[in-house]
Amino acid sequence: MGLSAYLWAVNAAAFALCAWDAASRGKKGKTARGWAHLAIVAGGSLGAAIAWAVWGPRAPHRMKNALAYAFAWMSLQATILWMAAGPASPQIQNWLADFYARHKALCLYVGAVNLAAFGAFAVDKLRALRGQWRIREAVLLGLSLAGGALGGMLAMDLCRHKVNKKRFRVGLPLMLIPHLALLLIWLGRAGG
Repeated sequence: MGLSAYLWAVNAAAFALCAWDAASRGKKGKTARGWAHLAIVAGGSLGAAIAWAVWGPRAPHRMKNALAYAFAWMSLQATILWMAAGPASPQIQNWLADFYARHKALCLYVGAVNLAAFGAFAVDKLRALRGQWRIREAVLLGLSLAGGALGGMLAMDLCRHKVNKKRFRVGLPLMLIPHLALLLIWLGRAGG
């Protein structure tokens, strides 16, 4: 099976599982949430985003933030796929090398703070499962506010941690707005 066929299959599965999950919310019995998350992580984020677009406005509150998570996974998967396939042209290679050379500190900071946020959320979930001392919510929110909102959102989705707390479920996606605005301002002043 080629990559194209795999992506079609996993996105169709993610769409079907997310649709089934949305239709079965609020009813007794099992839902497809676990299988839907597995399909999203396996590459079906586009199918999940389309399912959200179809059922999101009518879906129960738990599916309302699914679009943000689907896009977070989609951006990560696109980056991994692009890195595995390699740049399409020498112009892209030159642009990336130039961008990294001019914005090395920004690239390293964004990568480090998102990795730290992801790790903190994952460790907190592990400690919660073991009944051990927990990382304070202020630390998790602080890491997310400092630029690690995407890493925190990915950890929330992957580890199923803090997803029922509104300050995390709503706050982290909202934190991405000023992060993107600051990034655009930085790039605008630095000449792109």
